[in-house]
Amino acid sequence: ILAIWHRIVLPIGRGAARFDDNASRGFKHVVHEFGDVFASYFKKKNIGMMLAYVLLCRFGEGLLEKLGPLFMIDSPEAGGLGLSNMAVGNINGTFGSAAFMLGALIGGAIVARYSLKRSLVFLCVMLNIPDLTYVFLSYTLPTNITVITSLITLEKLGYGIGSVALILYMMQQIAPGK
Repeated sequence: ILAIWHRIVLPIGRGAARFDDNASRGFKHVVHEFGDVFASYFKKKNIGMMLAYVLLCRFGEGLLEKLGPLFMIDSPEAGGLGLSNMAVGNINGTFGSAAFMLGALIGGAIVARYSLKRSLVFLCVMLNIPDLTYVFLSYTLPTNITVITSLITLEKLGYGIGSVALILYMMQQIAPGK
């Protein structure tokens, strides 16, 4: 229905340029241009430190994204929480997603108020410190679903707050250039 509405109401513009239109420039030119862009990226001042920050900042959360659900599903005898797939899906998909979105809004407000430069370390801490909720869960192995949900929600809130800094850092510091 929306496609029909858009076809009737929206103005018709000219089509996007096709790749074939640029074929006259030659494949060699495209490869050369890509090589220039790629090389200029790694010539940026402090690019090694910038990339290290991005990788290390996201490292803990990256591991938790893959291993956290396995820990939550594994049986208590094997060191897990013994939750069902449905429970893990509800925790991460409902409460975790809502907490992440709220955290991203909070992180955006922090950066808007204090600037990325002044809030970068705090936001990086907010991205990684809540990962300790999994350490707590692994030591205590709670069976109360409310406790587990609250702690995972807290971790996702921190992930949302901190992810704003990481995205803005990549956009403002690493992405600009050729």
